[in-house]
Amino acid sequence: MEVVVPSGLSTDLRDYIDKRCAKRIFNGIVVEPEKISKLQEILKVVNASQQNMQITYVPNASAVTGSTIARSIKNTQHALAIEVLNSSKAVRPLIDVQMGYLGELVVLELTKLGLGSVWLGGDKIWYNSAEIRKITGSKLPIPLCIAFGYSDQPYVKFQRKPLSTICPQCPSHQTVNAELINRAPSSQNKQLFTIHFNEKVIFLKTERNAISKVVFDYLTSFLDIGIATAHAQLVNGGKIFVVEDGVEVRD
Repeated sequence: MEVVVPSGLSTDLRDYIDKRCAKRIFNGIVVEPEKISKLQEILKVVNASQQNMQITYVPNASAVTGSTIARSIKNTQHALAIEVLNSSKAVRPLIDVQMGYLGELVVLELTKLGLGSVWLGGDKIWYNSAEIRKITGSKLPIPLCIAFGYSDQPYVKFQRKPLSTICPQCPSHQTVNAELINRAPSSQNKQLFTIHFNEKVIFLKTERNAISKVVFDYLTSFLDIGIATAHAQLVNGGKIFVVEDGVEVRD
């Protein structure tokens, strides 16, 4: 199953991989209309690239993260809802990869716009889908959310698995690319996949059954692989294919 690489996004997103950083406390400043307009253009491109899911802008989003169990995401003014258009099992794990891949491309675009963001999974714990529906009127499943905005939190490079663990037998000339792929966030920072380089192919191999979950649907290793795929495709170029035990990025 192929994941279509959307055309029309920024061509320099690779430069922002090492600049992206999860922000959990925003400063409450509303993002300028010009940047929101640019974001809407980006979402049109992303959503037009496939028919299984969509990413929707959510304004006035303070209650989206404020009325949750964790209440750890502060001063949210803006959010993105990742919604399921096709809930058929026939599109799993393709849709898991698409959500991660396309969502991370949008995160990198937000980084380029000078905005912080954070991936949120776990409805009612980290975000509240009911509050999103009050704003957007959507009746679709919303398994994921991305809060974004301006933040005064300092840049922190969050700890990831050592390269020797996540990319065994990494070729020396691919070290920089492997490090950029390894910057991808994952659910609970578990990184349940490994990275393999084979000539012109980057293979992201899952360590868990394709669509198995811990508690929440779509919080799978293939979602995490999808996020990492955004980084892999940006460093390697080429096409993206979902295979039985992972994702291949073929130059």
